[in-house]
Amino acid sequence: MINRDTKVALLILAVTVALYLSLSSIDPEATIFIRVVIVAIGALSLLLMAQGMLLKHRGERGGVAQDSASKKAVYGWKPVAYIFGAILVYFFVMERLGFYISAFLYFVGVVSLLDWGGLTLRKGFVRIAIAFLFIAVIYLLFSVILQVQTPRGLLI
Repeated sequence: MINRDTKVALLILAVTVALYLSLSSIDPEATIFIRVVIVAIGALSLLLMAQGMLLKHRGERGGVAQDSASKKAVYGWKPVAYIFGAILVYFFVMERLGFYISAFLYFVGVVSLLDWGGLTLRKGFVRIAIAFLFIAVIYLLFSVILQVQTPRGLLI
C-alpha cells in the first residue's frame, strides 16, 4: 500500500507537470521565474516520494505521530494552517511592502511560528541573519544574474 507522503508527492508532481505544460503557450522569456519555481517544487516532490517509498520499506512513519490508545495516525494540521495563513498574509502585503521586504518578513515569521517554543534571543538573531542572506541570494540570482523583474511594491 502506498503511504500518505507518496500519495501527496504524486499529486504535487502531477500538478507541477500540468502547470509546466500550461506555460507552453506563453512567451518563454516571460515565464522563466515561474518555470524555475515549478521545477524546484517538482524536484522537492520527487524527493518526498523517494523518502516516502524508502521509509515505507523500513517500516518507519516519518512526520506522523501515532495515538498510543487507538494506534491510528494523527496528522498535525495546525502547522499547515499556520503556513497557509502566512502565505495569504504574504500575498496581501507583498504589493504594499515589496517583494524583498515581504519575503524577508515571511521567512522570519514562518520559521519563528513553527518553532516558537525554542525561540531565544540568539536563535532569533540567527534566523534573521539567515533570512537576510537568503533574500540576498534571491536578489543576486533573479535581479543580477537572470535579470528577471520581481513583483514591485512600495519599498521595491
